[in-house]
Amino acid sequence: MKIVKIGRSSSNDVVIQDNQVSRAHCQIIEDYGQFTIIDTNSTNGVFINGMRMRTNGQQPLRSTDIVRIGNTTLNWTQYFPPIGNGTGTGTGTGAGPVPVPPRPEPGFSVLSLVSFIISMVGVLMLTVPPLWFFWWWWIVVGLVFLASLILASIGASSDGRGTGFAIAADIVSGIGVVGAIVMIIVLLSNGIYGL
Repeated sequence: MKIVKIGRSSSNDVVIQDNQVSRAHCQIIEDYGQFTIIDTNSTNGVFINGMRMRTNGQQPLRSTDIVRIGNTTLNWTQYFPPIGNGTGTGTGTGAGPVPVPPRPEPGFSVLSLVSFIISMVGVLMLTVPPLWFFWWWWIVVGLVFLASLILASIGASSDGRGTGFAIAADIVSGIGVVGAIVMIIVLLSNGIYGL
């Protein structure tokens, strides 16, 4: 359910700068596609299609209804998203644009960058051949890549930014974790313990 408060006061959802409009003039309520307008004790009344509503009364609205308060004609459907086809009660066409969430600004999150740096540390750890025959070395390498994977996932999803770093870290770290597991299995299965 959505309630839109309309009036001259700045506390309303829709503020109308019209001296004939009361501070809290009326409300429009949308409930499961059904629209109702309520006169909230306005001085000069609410007019639907030229007919004055009863003070403190309420009336169903159709998308084709013309609402006037004071000297102002409201394009009231702009306050609601499009619903239905505009035929019959409560099927507002939503003449106004539907708000679209803004796209994230380009950039990077700190976590995505950190995860990428950690994945590169893991890659550098692979350049130490004397340690390749120690199974525990591969556990350390696997844990470094796993930490990078976790940070990349959190960094990419936390603010939607830095996906380039996060994707790069995910790819490198995913391959690194799988490679480390394979190496541990190979070393242990061949009886090379490297203790």
